[in-house]
This record gives sequence, C-alpha cells and structure tokens, in this order.
Amino acid sequence: DDDDDDDVRASDSEDSADGGRRKRGKSVKQKISSSSGSGSPKKRGRPSASAASPSPQKQAKDALSFKSPKVRRQRVADDSDLASARKQLHVASVPHALPCREEQYMEIFSFVKERVTAGTGGCMFVSGVPGTGKTATIRAVAKGLLEEREHQSLPPFKFVEINGMALTSPHQAYVQLWKALTDKADDKKMTAAHAAQLLAKLFSTPSPNRQCTVVLVDELDQLYTKKQDVMYNLFDWPSLRHSRLVMVCVANTMDLPERVMAHRVSSRLGLKRLPFAPYEWQQLYTIVKSRLESISGSFANNAIELCARKVAAVSGDARRALDIFRRSVEIAQSQGPDTTVSIEHVDQAIKEMSTSPVIMYIQHACLHERLFLISVLMRFSKDGVEEAVFGDLVRAHISLCRLRGVAPPSTSDLAGVCAR
Repeated sequence: DDDDDDDVRASDSEDSADGGRRKRGKSVKQKISSSSGSGSPKKRGRPSASAASPSPQKQAKDALSFKSPKVRRQRVADDSDLASARKQLHVASVPHALPCREEQYMEIFSFVKERVTAGTGGCMFVSGVPGTGKTATIRAVAKGLLEEREHQSLPPFKFVEINGMALTSPHQAYVQLWKALTDKADDKKMTAAHAAQLLAKLFSTPSPNRQCTVVLVDELDQLYTKKQDVMYNLFDWPSLRHSRLVMVCVANTMDLPERVMAHRVSSRLGLKRLPFAPYEWQQLYTIVKSRLESISGSFANNAIELCARKVAAVSGDARRALDIFRRSVEIAQSQGPDTTVSIEHVDQAIKEMSTSPVIMYIQHACLHERLFLISVLMRFSKDGVEEAVFGDLVRAHISLCRLRGVAPPSTSDLAGVCAR
C-alpha cells in the first residue's frame, strides 16, 4: 500500500509539472502571436533612398549646373539638428554641389569634352594648394561626362583614376593604366617596364576603332623619380598623334613640370594649365553655409564668418574650415541638443585645433628632433616633392649641426629620431 501511494504521488507531481510547462508554453505563444498580430513593427533607421535622394537624372543635371537641389531630408526621431550638421560637415561627406568652382568646372568640362568628341588627345595640368577643391571638381566633371555617355551625347570613352599616394612605387602607374585599358585587373605577372613598353606602342600606333581614354592622375607629386621618366611619359603620351589620351594631372606644386623636366623642353608638350587659387573668406562662408542649408538648426552667421575669416587668413583650405566648424558643432552639442553655435564655440574649437598633440610634440621636441624636421623641410623644398631619402636627410642634418656648432649624432640615433 505504501508503494502504491508513492506511485500515485509521483504521477501527480509529473502531471502538475507537465501542466505547468504547457501553461508557460501557451503563454509564450500568446505573447508571440499578440506581438505579430498587432501590426508590423515601426521601422527605424535611415529613410528610404527614394525619399532621401533625388533621381539620377536630377543629380546629373545639378552636377552640371552646380545648383544645389532642394531635398527634404528625413531624420531619425532621436537625431538632433546638431548631429545632422556634424554629418554634413564631415570632409568625407559628398555634397550635392561644389560652390565657388563653377568657372574651373566648366573649363575642365569643355577641355575634356572637346577632345573626347574629336577623338584627339591632350593634357591639362591642375595645380593648387591642398583643400581648394581640385579633385572634387574633376570627379564632378567625370560624373557629368559619364552621364552624357550613358545618354549617348558623347562617344564611348574610358575613365581611369590613378592616385599617386596609393601606388607602391611611381612606376606602378604604368601597370595600373595598362590593366585599366585592357581590362586585365587579375594579371599579376605584368611588370612596370613591360607595361611602359606596351603603353608607348599602343599610343603611337594608329587605331581608328580605339576608344578615347580620360585619365585622372591625382597626387602627381608622388610620381617623382630621379630619371623623371614617369611624369615625362604622362605629359608626353597625350601629345602623340594617335594616342586618343586625355590626361588631367593634379598636383600641389604649380611649377612642377618645370622642376621635373628642368633638362628637357617642357614647353613643347603643350600643357594647358589651370590653377586653383586658395579660397577667400566669402567663398569659405558659402561652402560651410551650403552644407547646412537643409538643416533647421540654429547657427549664428557671425560664427560661420569667423571660421571662414580665420582659415582664409592662414591657408584658404576648405577642409580646414569644415573641420573647425564641425568641432564647433560638437562643442555646442555637448551643452545641449538645442544649443546655438556661436562665436564662443568657434573660438574654442580654433584654440583646441591649434594646440593639437602634433604641435605640442614639436614644441617640446629636443634639439636634434627639431633639426631633423628642418632637414626634412629643406629637402622637400629643394626637390619640390614631399619625399626624401634617409641618407640625404642624414647629410643635411650633419650640415645643420656644423653650422650651429653642435656635435652631430650617429646614424643609428638619427634613425631613432626618424622613427619617432
């Protein structure tokens, strides 16, 4: 009898446990069904592409006319106007238009379009200090030309972009150009010397069916070599009769062709030059203001003017102006989402950026570290290229030490200075 009672109690406990599990499972199912039946969840995040950006046709038209489209931007509910301003002021943010460069845009556009239409070659040398909109303007030109090609307003052509900073050596420009022209991006056996020979033969051989090629060479200063062959070929190939090569070269040094080809006749190449002057404060004001036109936040006009005037007095660099005002917005945002960006915020941002860790490090550097920096600047100024051999820097450093009556350090010590 006791055994029977124990069996009954065990079966009752199992039934109650199974019933509890069934109730919990049923309640969970009811919660899931109620949440799924209450309607689709609210979408969070960025708005749809159709609502956030205009049509491709309108973008192409605005890129050519340089008129900023009126776009109603939808923002996330918890995203403030100051946070949106920070995104728009970032240097990596692509604007809908490039203000204050309409004349340069039309000149580059006409130069390239005429040669693509006629099937001839040519070379344009674009120069200017950093932050003057050189590369952005040329990319806008390429975008407009590609749009016309899609609408069959222009003959078919290829567009190739080469960045000197992205190459392991200057001669790799030959390989990258040859792969782009032949669509052989996976050819790893191609050497720079062989690619140069093939390119020279290609541009000197008549071929009526060959398409015109438009090449943007950015950071041309980085393609400097002792023999000066890379830059010379890039300037010379477009002048060949059967090349059908349109070259647009961008550099920070205005007299780079004369410096590179000092012992050659640079005038016969027929370069068309287009200098980009540094921005004035009115232009910087317009650039910063255009980034904020779609944001309803409160930005004091005198704050933008102060930022523009400070940058124009030093360098005229648009990227510097965007960085300073972006930092001003961050300072104002830390005080509250509805804070107005004022002169005080801009002044504080300028002081912070002028006392950067790099500047502080230079101010507290030892004597030989400062002399080494002077040696680097001397070599850059002499060669016209921001690149120097360590052996040349050692000799320049020793010369400075002798002039100042300071004992020169050893090569290993200078290697440590260079590493720091």
